[in-house]
Amino acid sequence: MEKTINYYTFAENDYLFLKANMENHRMSNAMTSIARNVCERYLKHLIEIYCFEIDCTSIFKTCSLKKILRFMEDHLPDFKIKKSKVILVADEEDVEICWVAVQETKQAVNAYLKEHPKTQKSILDME
Repeated sequence: MEKTINYYTFAENDYLFLKANMENHRMSNAMTSIARNVCERYLKHLIEIYCFEIDCTSIFKTCSLKKILRFMEDHLPDFKIKKSKVILVADEEDVEICWVAVQETKQAVNAYLKEHPKTQKSILDME
């Protein structure tokens, strides 16, 4: 079976990298940037799947978690996430805090995908 490549699969690949490093207590400044990218990709996956009827070009080009979360508030108002945990990743250099942001984003995205099934069965079955 051919593996689908999308925002979720890119996020998941980097998530597994971060997870392995966190579990082995290996820390690097680069991990803060990777964590932010993972959060962005998980969130952009939902936008790609559920906001296909509107022009999302500008939101796909942004790297601002604040803008992405504001967009989601406007277009996916039933998406639930603890923004205070996720926004910290945008400004904080602490890898531990970034890891919390990644875990919160992954959990919130997976919960939304389960509550709003579309063509996500193959993605969620990978876990």
